[in-house]
Amino acid sequence: MKTALIVAEFNPYHNGHKYIAKKAREVTGSDYVIALMSGDFVQRGAPAVVDRYVRAKMALSSGIDLIIALPTRYAACSAEEYASNALRIADSLGCVDLLFFGSEIGDIERLTDAARVLAFETDEYKEHLRDYLKQGLSFPRARALALPQFEDLLDKPNNILGIEYIKAILRGKYNIRPETCSRVGVSHGSSVLSGEYASATAIRDLLRSSPSRVSAYMPAPACALLEDEYENNRLIHENDLSFMLASTLWEAGSSEELTKYVSVTDTLANAAWSSREKCLSFTDYAMLLKNRSLTYTHVSRALLHMALRIEKDRPAADFAHILGMRKEAGPLAAHIMESSKIPVIMRPARELTDLDDSVRSLFNEEIHLSNLYNILVSRRSGQEIKNEMSRRLITV
Repeated sequence: MKTALIVAEFNPYHNGHKYIAKKAREVTGSDYVIALMSGDFVQRGAPAVVDRYVRAKMALSSGIDLIIALPTRYAACSAEEYASNALRIADSLGCVDLLFFGSEIGDIERLTDAARVLAFETDEYKEHLRDYLKQGLSFPRARALALPQFEDLLDKPNNILGIEYIKAILRGKYNIRPETCSRVGVSHGSSVLSGEYASATAIRDLLRSSPSRVSAYMPAPACALLEDEYENNRLIHENDLSFMLASTLWEAGSSEELTKYVSVTDTLANAAWSSREKCLSFTDYAMLLKNRSLTYTHVSRALLHMALRIEKDRPAADFAHILGMRKEAGPLAAHIMESSKIPVIMRPARELTDLDDSVRSLFNEEIHLSNLYNILVSRRSGQEIKNEMSRRLITV
């Protein structure tokens, strides 16, 4: 039984994702393709456009065999931390043979060369990096300039994430082989529409401007699920978090209190607290706080952690929460249950009491965050709030 892993957000699941899933099966000869998918809040520091169960069902209907949730604490962080968290969990499952991802370059050897340099940093590289950071450059730009031989790789988002995946494998000495294929269609985050491919960003934008056009860029079953969410007014945007963010800012007695939240530095805390009266919109406030050395994404992640009140240094342990699977993946699920070094959760309401304290702490945090997301959905749609503990495993 050979299993390939894709780490993704599926926000939403589109033709590019379906292509990657198909290539993973073809290139690696895997019997199963599983996904470690971000929960209700994603890496760029925003809520997912639709909830994690809907996105899981999208993926299961169009190419993925089994979906495991990546907790928000592990998903809404820098590319390095995101990859490190995902690969640690993947290795713990005891069933992942290969990691498959799309990249702009499509060359696993070149990406691996860059990853080796970055995984085991030389003193010379560290010195150059410090010099560029002192000039006020953002970390991504400073890193690219400090490694001119890889500068062409380090200015493309999928290359960067792929390098971080490989770094995590090298540092963890995981028995997982990385493989890549060239990304097709448009680049990550592009607003350009090309043939049958569009980025998740472009699709989310279309939902606001021309929702009828979305079907050209998504597998039909996934699109039907998204259209149902749209028609029932259940789509979520960053600015749905504006009140929660403002509440955190105004309840803080000082800027120092804000530094307890993940990703919040002293400098950012001072800027956020001193300008809290301007926090009327999540996105506008993030734009206000970004500067030459702090990217919009970095600020957005910090604000997300403030809004959700995700604190630093909380003890936590890994688990694998299976959100759904295809019926044909029953043997894989059984294999995961036997081989996993971490708790596998399929029926939360029944299995929560069996978890040790540290695992239960992280799992309860994730349930709480998903319930907050469900409240946002309810406020938009006028429908009853879904209780996350009552959600059932998806089978298609």
